[in-house]
Amino acid sequence: MSSKVVILVLNWNRKEITCACLESLQELEYDNYEVLVIDNGSDDGSEEEIRKRYSWVSVLQNGENLGYSGGNNRGIHWALNHGAEHVFIINNDTKIHKDCVSRLVETSEQNQNYGILGAIAFDYEGKMPLPSGFVVDWSRLDWCPFGPVDGSMILADDKPVYPVDIIQGDAFFVKRTVFEKIGFFDPRFFFMHEESDFCSRAKGHGFGIGVVKDAKFMRLSATTIGLGSPLQRYYAVRNMFLYISKNLTGREKMRKMLWELKRIKWAVWDYYLLNYFHTGDRKYLNDAVPTMRGCLDYFLGRFGKASKIYGTN
Repeated sequence: MSSKVVILVLNWNRKEITCACLESLQELEYDNYEVLVIDNGSDDGSEEEIRKRYSWVSVLQNGENLGYSGGNNRGIHWALNHGAEHVFIINNDTKIHKDCVSRLVETSEQNQNYGILGAIAFDYEGKMPLPSGFVVDWSRLDWCPFGPVDGSMILADDKPVYPVDIIQGDAFFVKRTVFEKIGFFDPRFFFMHEESDFCSRAKGHGFGIGVVKDAKFMRLSATTIGLGSPLQRYYAVRNMFLYISKNLTGREKMRKMLWELKRIKWAVWDYYLLNYFHTGDRKYLNDAVPTMRGCLDYFLGRFGKASKIYGTN
């Protein structure tokens, strides 16, 4: 029998999007998988609708919003207890190609050194290739998207798997042994960069990380908190500092911290506040606040879910 795969789908008040994801999972061409929907305390009737429409899906109710890291950690624990040899963590705003799981399992078993794999990403209509992984430029700590915009280099090459540093958390395929070796996601991140931290920890323990050429999926972008929203900016700033503090040491850590502080100074003072003083438009002031508070909260040790003071809770 094929290796058992447990697919985790995290949901928070996105009933219809989650149902579209589950529709795609019904079409998978793989003979040994189980689907668990993890609900982070939704109040839009998600749990009831999913249980009614998809009797073949298991549902785990968290009772509250634990974020990506906390919510999926409970799902991972459930998956391992149910005999998963691979855990496939996907966002609810994805649609998975019918042979995606079989391609991932096959590549994982033929390339034992890889502990974390991703798939080639496309837009929600399946037409435009999107960044499918990231290579970290450690000189600047920048996430460089893997492959050209049109995906031609990726799709034309005959390699089955391409090494990268980071796999995005919307299609995150992990061997059981990785969790047993390094643990789960760090819940302090709550949302954003938890998968970056997990990949760096896994790489530090000798696990390879790669994108599988023939595995494909489709996705939307930032449907949970909104692309470019104040809350997204807050988590991006705070969690980048947390990522640096966990994964770098000595001079390198200090240099990257100073680099991030300079970037924040430019964004807040040289752009947001100067534009506010020049135009009087409070939009610039409102944009500056989550960036400043993300920085402040890191240094004050405030992690987990953001406070309601950010206005988008």
